[in-house]
Amino acid sequence: MDFDLTEDQNELAKVLRSFLERRAPESEVRKVIDSADGLDADVWAQLGDQLGILGLLVPEEHDGLGLTLVEAGVVLEEMGRRLYASPFLSSSVIAASALAVAGDSELLSAIADGSATVSLATVESGGDWGASAVEARATRQGDGWAVDGQKHYVLDAETADVFLVSARTDSGEVALFAVDAAAAEVRAVKTLDLTRRLAQVGFAGAPARLVGDAARGADYIGEALAIGWATLAAEQVGAARQCLESAVAYANVREQFGQTIAHFQAVQHRLADILVEIEAAWSAVYFALWAGSERIDGWQEHARLAKVVASDALNFAAAESLHLHGGNGFTWEFPEHLYFRRARSSDLLFGSAAWHRAQLATSLGV
Repeated sequence: MDFDLTEDQNELAKVLRSFLERRAPESEVRKVIDSADGLDADVWAQLGDQLGILGLLVPEEHDGLGLTLVEAGVVLEEMGRRLYASPFLSSSVIAASALAVAGDSELLSAIADGSATVSLATVESGGDWGASAVEARATRQGDGWAVDGQKHYVLDAETADVFLVSARTDSGEVALFAVDAAAAEVRAVKTLDLTRRLAQVGFAGAPARLVGDAARGADYIGEALAIGWATLAAEQVGAARQCLESAVAYANVREQFGQTIAHFQAVQHRLADILVEIEAAWSAVYFALWAGSERIDGWQEHARLAKVVASDALNFAAAESLHLHGGNGFTWEFPEHLYFRRARSSDLLFGSAAWHRAQLATSLGV
């Protein structure tokens, strides 16, 4: 593969960065933190109306752009830089990927035109993201289905229009169902990360529509989660780059002993260490995105690895940036704590780096 982005991919990054710098600066991010549902609806609408990226992964036959995971990674890397809060990851990437495999034209078209956002609801009280841990039940109800159960760590649940819910049928198979958000009970959950909303969602006899083949629900979930690992990793790389840029900028203005601290070799070494971590993560992430786009054998394992190294890179970059800002880094007025919070939460989302390492070791027979 070519590790250079194409001209079109670089232009996509440039346009989106300019847009987010204007429409989602730190001041706006802080406003969204204090908002009722954690979303600036106007900015979200503009992403669809002006940039047309809500259907980025939606196939063209379902009114989307039909682009690849690499373009999704480019978008999320820029969103990660700004800590931009939106349902793009949950709806336009993860849910859209599951629906594309299932061939659900109705919801795919709704995602593409911005008329609906969709969120995957699969994790239960045990915290296992895999389909094997699903205990929610789906029963026949006339010509349709009804779903009962509790789901945890549901992304952007407060603004979702539809949930993709994993549940077991009477035959014991894990299937995927579309449930209108109005039929669910959503309870927001406070987490360390102020810029990403998670919720617990309850379903009590909620009317549901079967998505795709009832026997392939686990496949749909597995596909969506693997794509989630790789694309979340791209977002983590973007956040890590912003941590580095912020630390470099601060080091060039903070003076000590009559000169800026950027002149001190110890500071330079710490900044260089951050860069090395980020570059290694970027290579792993974009290889995984390319591998997923081409569906090469074992691409899911590359997605796992990307999640591991990107989690490590962001954790390191956020902690180092916070410390290099000195006492200011620990204050509310500086944004470093927001990136530190995002680093910790993203590490755990879709499975921690430690859990993915264990899975990789098992697959390698270690």
